[in-house]
Amino acid sequence: QWWYLHLWQIRPVQDLCWLALGVLLIVVGYVFRGVFIPMLIGFAAAYVVNPFLTYAERRWHWQRPLVISSMIGLLLIACCVTGILVIPILIDEAYQLSSKSPVYFNTLLAWAEQHLDKSWVQNLRESEAASAGTGMDLLKAMLKNAGDAFGIVGSVLGTATYLIASAILIPVYFCFFAWNFNPML
Repeated sequence: QWWYLHLWQIRPVQDLCWLALGVLLIVVGYVFRGVFIPMLIGFAAAYVVNPFLTYAERRWHWQRPLVISSMIGLLLIACCVTGILVIPILIDEAYQLSSKSPVYFNTLLAWAEQHLDKSWVQNLRESEAASAGTGMDLLKAMLKNAGDAFGIVGSVLGTATYLIASAILIPVYFCFFAWNFNPML
């Protein structure tokens, strides 16, 4: 008799509750993705290196914090060396791109004349004329839509802040999870 059952004992109600819980978890995960993504990356890294940490503890009797610190130090050194080697190449490539930009712009303009609407081609020609003028003409053309520029700057700053915070949080989460990984199991 269904009228003697509690509400949570009715199968369709249970299914709806599980569905609502799943949707709620997805929404909460999406809202807090700025926190959960670095946490999940740190947890995944701890999961991957845990066998090595356990091996180093048992085989060589090294303390877990020492191995974790050594791994983070080696990763930091590798990132610095990579930055030292890559940044000059990126600067050179950016200089070459800026020197060849008129050729690229003319190629883009020729393609746009064939495939795009006339208003797009006109906007490209105006930006080409502004870039050929003085620095003030270029600045005026760039700031023509200042609201869009501020939106772009805000978006870039927000993304940069998120990346910097993630670069700090991922090693912190990694240290926490790697240090306490075996007791969590």
